[in-house]
Amino acid sequence: MVNTVNEQEEKILLAFLDSMDIRYTTALDDSQMAEDFIVSYNKEINKADNEIESGNYLSQDDVVLLFEKRRQAFK
Repeated sequence: MVNTVNEQEEKILLAFLDSMDIRYTTALDDSQMAEDFIVSYNKEINKADNEIESGNYLSQDDVVLLFEKRRQAFK
């Protein structure tokens, strides 16, 4: 979803997407965008719930250690 400021900006964006052969849709109504977002969001939440239930997650302590190791690697 992209909100352009004016018609010229929209034309430039569409020309760029076309030149890169990127698929896109235009002029979706707000209700369709909201519905698409909700469907996608619920799929992601269900996937995360399934991963947690199967034990595939990091504890807060593991996350803290991960970031500490990253910081040390960049020193």
